[in-house]
Amino acid sequence: MTVGGDIYSVFDSGIPGVGILYRVSSRHMSGTKQYHPVVEGGPLTSMWGRGPYSVSYTAGLEMMFVKTDYITPGRYTVTGNVVAKGAHAEDYKTPALFDIAVRDFALEVIDNPGCKLATHTVNMGFVTPAMFVGGVAPTRDYTIGLDCDKAVGNVDYSFNPLTSALDAATSTYALNDAGSADTAKGVGIQYLDAAGVPLRTYRYARFGVSSAIGRISKQFQVRYRQIGPDSPTPGNADASVQVLVAFP
Repeated sequence: MTVGGDIYSVFDSGIPGVGILYRVSSRHMSGTKQYHPVVEGGPLTSMWGRGPYSVSYTAGLEMMFVKTDYITPGRYTVTGNVVAKGAHAEDYKTPALFDIAVRDFALEVIDNPGCKLATHTVNMGFVTPAMFVGGVAPTRDYTIGLDCDKAVGNVDYSFNPLTSALDAATSTYALNDAGSADTAKGVGIQYLDAAGVPLRTYRYARFGVSSAIGRISKQFQVRYRQIGPDSPTPGNADASVQVLVAFP
């Protein structure tokens, strides 16, 4: 798992849906602190080099808990184990080896159930100016799914385009990089619900009801819409939106 640009191994906590990330921390006498993510089977990492005079430092073990699957709240005991090996040597003598370990500890898991929305891409296909009929291109259907932990209840969503509005009343918005030489001209993107009605953007509406663990889905439509009297000119025609989700 990558966190903050660093790669960690996810260790089993013995608790369903909960993993542990470890990192070894060390603080030099100067106050400088280093962190070393623990990677199972990873290479030896040097914490501090040898200096021309006596130095001191302290070392510690830090942990982070990560959600790996559905979680059942409760109080658990995590069994301790050896997380990493350490070695210390002075004046190039044979290193003294030691274990970096954690003892058994109690952990109370409190899980606030929610729903997770993954990045979704809609392939608009290859559209030519001749395919516009009545000022609009063929409609593309797509489905957005939310993976919910458990019975979350009512789930609302807000559909927020990340480009400027060309015609807010019809939910038609500009393309990404509008105005650049490579972007199509005379065309915008129109966001519709499953019935073909323009979406009401930047406000919350009901997405669905989560009554159990699993996925809830909602269908939408999208299409290109001609802007102005002239036929669209070819070019890139991408657009981006942000979907916000709210639940109790």
